[in-house]
Amino acid sequence: MAPQISADNVVKRTAPMKRKGAIFGGVGGTLLKSHESYFKDPNNLAVLEMGDVLFTFTCRKGRSSSYEKQMLEAFANLSSFQDETVENHVPAFDVNCVADMKKYTFVLQKCAYLLPNICADDIADPRLMSTVDYHTACQPKGTRVWTDVSEENTFRITKPIIPHVFSITMQLKTSTIKSEDLRILSEHIGVRIDRGLLMERTRRTKQPKPDATAKAKSVLLYTDIKGGVLVTHVTVVLNKGLPDIIANIVDTFGSWGLREVCETAALTRKYLRKRLSLSSTEFSIFAHRVCYKKPSDGENGDEPDIFYDIPREVLNDKNSEGIEKNEQEEFYDASSSDDSILLVPSCVERAEIRNKLDGTKKV
Repeated sequence: MAPQISADNVVKRTAPMKRKGAIFGGVGGTLLKSHESYFKDPNNLAVLEMGDVLFTFTCRKGRSSSYEKQMLEAFANLSSFQDETVENHVPAFDVNCVADMKKYTFVLQKCAYLLPNICADDIADPRLMSTVDYHTACQPKGTRVWTDVSEENTFRITKPIIPHVFSITMQLKTSTIKSEDLRILSEHIGVRIDRGLLMERTRRTKQPKPDATAKAKSVLLYTDIKGGVLVTHVTVVLNKGLPDIIANIVDTFGSWGLREVCETAALTRKYLRKRLSLSSTEFSIFAHRVCYKKPSDGENGDEPDIFYDIPREVLNDKNSEGIEKNEQEEFYDASSSDDSILLVPSCVERAEIRNKLDGTKKV
């Protein structure tokens, strides 16, 4: 049920470049009219394959379309808490309750973009997605990332909703979405979801007072495709204090939100290249492409060099004093422009490398 698209061409958009339609860092986007019409239209898939983004945004008080109600039903009550009304002090919400529907202003945002040459397992990590480092690097300009959060897998940001007029500060806890919930979300989104992360609003105090933001859920859904990952990002906010005039204004801010998503896609690709120690033209779930020179057996002479992609955590990235060196085993960093750089793993790490070779990607 994954869309027939490929991320192979997205590497052409991973560095800033001038091109027609680009909005930020060489990335452009399309503002769609409906949250529903993402992956059914081949033209939308072509936009994604170009490295661009798809985006929709609505802000409606006391009303929503049929599909928007489905979005609320699918996402508003997702939680990592056993009972979020008791443990997280948020109200219950029933999309079929007329009183509940009239009570709130619903802010719904959805976007999609591709990340090339990684897989869902590489990025669907609650620890990574809650670090100050990640959000400082990947959040759009104007976002404040707080550095005083001590709770596990939790981050806090202040984001402008209306530039220079209205901002919102939220603390969000990140967790892995259960497989049974992924199956339900797959049916709703219309594509297979392989991994998912939930970011739900929490409060800093144990007994918080109710405020205007009744609920806020942001969900990152990852689908493995040819050459990379399809990211579908859905945010649902239930607000009780947004005046009608502000809600109507916010509902027209789709083009501004589109720029933010283009910026996020460009910054996330840049961050992953840096984090995974890769060149600007290639992503990989492995940090080093290594030339492994096997020791000679003395009879057949030196065996030919074999190139492997080896996880960075089992390699030292530089020579270190006191590390035992086996002169017959050499590991060269083939990703470096300087092919004379010799990686000298410890004896324990060399054993780990040898054990991993059979199951490691050979190139």
